[in-house]
Order: sequence, then structure tokens, then C-alpha cells
Amino acid sequence: MDRESNTPGDTQKFEVRTETAGGTVLVRVVGELDLSTHELLREPLMAAAKSGDSVVLDLAECEFIDSSGIRALLQGHEAVTEGQDDGNRLVIAAPRPPVLRVLEMTGVGEALPVHESVDEALSSLS
Repeated sequence: MDRESNTPGDTQKFEVRTETAGGTVLVRVVGELDLSTHELLREPLMAAAKSGDSVVLDLAECEFIDSSGIRALLQGHEAVTEGQDDGNRLVIAAPRPPVLRVLEMTGVGEALPVHESVDEALSSLS
């Protein structure tokens, strides 16, 4: 699912790409995850939660995240893990240093596992 943000005058492209790999949903975020784009991430996270699969959130191409983006991550985490006895979860992969810093400052890095790469994140779910 590729989408652009709808903010007037916004030249920054925002995309969310989703693919399924062996019982895991891989969600890739490209661009700035903020007030104008967080709903575009929330939708695929909720769809992934309904699938019953674990989710790897690839933030390698996410350039910025604000509190709205953090909220979308936490809502996705809650949706994926709610009522799950089989250990499904949401893990974060490959955040850039500025994004990682926000995750650490807000405590999200403690609530959600953060991995250096997508491969490492996928391995953690096996």
C-alpha cells in the first residue's frame, strides 16, 4: 500500500509498504511519520493485527517520528498482541539514529523490541 501524505504544500512523500513473509507481516515506512501521516501507518497495522500474524515494522527509511507516530506504533502493538496466546508481537527493525533516539527517549524502545536489521527482527520471531 503506497500513499502520499495529504498535507497542503507538503513535498515530502510518505509511503507504507506491506508484504507477508512466512506468517509475518513486514511493514515498511518511508518518509516522515508525524501528525499528517500517522493514520496511514495505523491502517495497515490494524489490518496486520486482524491477520493474526506477528509484525516487523521496518523503519530504515523513516526519517522522522513525532508523538503521533509513537502513538500509532503503540496502538499497533496493542492490536497485534491483544488476546493473543500464541506470542504474536510487533517488533521494530533498523531505525535510523534520530528515530531510535526518539524511541529511546519515549520509552518505546523498552516496550517494543528494537533490532538493528529486518533479518535480525525476523529471526527474533522464529
